[in-house]
Amino acid sequence: MSDWAGRLSETWERTINLELVGKVVDRTTLEVRPRMFRVLARVTSDDDKEFQESYARCSRWTRRHDKSPELNYVAPTVDELAAELSLVGRWFDRVRKYDQ
Repeated sequence: MSDWAGRLSETWERTINLELVGKVVDRTTLEVRPRMFRVLARVTSDDDKEFQESYARCSRWTRRHDKSPELNYVAPTVDELAAELSLVGRWFDRVRKYDQ
């Protein structure tokens, strides 16, 4: 499950990179596309909240971060993992339309 959670965390990072930041700054040329700034302006508080909360959950589940003994870590259930994957999919589908 840790590997799966790590990949989901990477999916979040890739989505932010390609669907938001990458629309405004071309990484290959470092060209800034001011007209695409509207993509960032369309990100809502709810978009940010969903991302921050899901990304935090994924980070707690993956082994790349040391777990504090006080957390009493419990691995996620299959249903929790499925819910996170569904959330990422819905978020991606919504945010990728922001450049239209």
